[in-house]
Amino acid sequence: QNLESASIILDGLRKIVEGGNLTAPADRLIESFYTELSSDSKCLKPLENTWSQLNARQIEAIRRILQHLRPKAVPTLMHFLLLGQPSQLEKTVNEIVVNLAHQDLSCLESLVHDRNDSIAEKLVFILSRIEGDGAFKFLMKLARRSSTTVRRMALKEMALSHGNQIPAMFEFIDDPDPAVRQILLTNMAQSRNEIAENLLIHYIQNKKFTASQN
Repeated sequence: QNLESASIILDGLRKIVEGGNLTAPADRLIESFYTELSSDSKCLKPLENTWSQLNARQIEAIRRILQHLRPKAVPTLMHFLLLGQPSQLEKTVNEIVVNLAHQDLSCLESLVHDRNDSIAEKLVFILSRIEGDGAFKFLMKLARRSSTTVRRMALKEMALSHGNQIPAMFEFIDDPDPAVRQILLTNMAQSRNEIAENLLIHYIQNKKFTASQN
């Protein structure tokens, strides 16, 4: 009931703002409220207690509440995804995060540097839904993490969505994980990128192979 009441209040405030009948101070006050709601993790903290037990009606109320958030809420929402939740709620949160990241991609910056590999894995999925150099830049950073799983996921996504950037991914040719190297080589073969092929030829010509690598 509290969730539904909150969603009704937020919907009402948004309609008032969109109506265009407010004076500038009042408009700024409401906008400041939305910003504060999004940037202060304490405002969303109460949701943690019931996050994994929400029913369909409550999930719909949550969806309407989250639609009012600003990009600053993304770090908190991403951590919510680690709590365990119904699949429909996870889908909803992912969609909200993607929409917010489209508004301001910099909201993902702190998450890229988060040491929690589970966050990094969730982030790869979010970045897979976003086009452009900014998303590629973040995926490159994730591909340099110590976690083998994260590196594999990030490189697979880069190869799939940013195939024209294969030369930039060449730095992973010496990755300690054979699977990561294989992902790179497979996609180089499929892309037929001349620059990447020249890099590989130069690498082979200058690489000193050990007996076990021959």
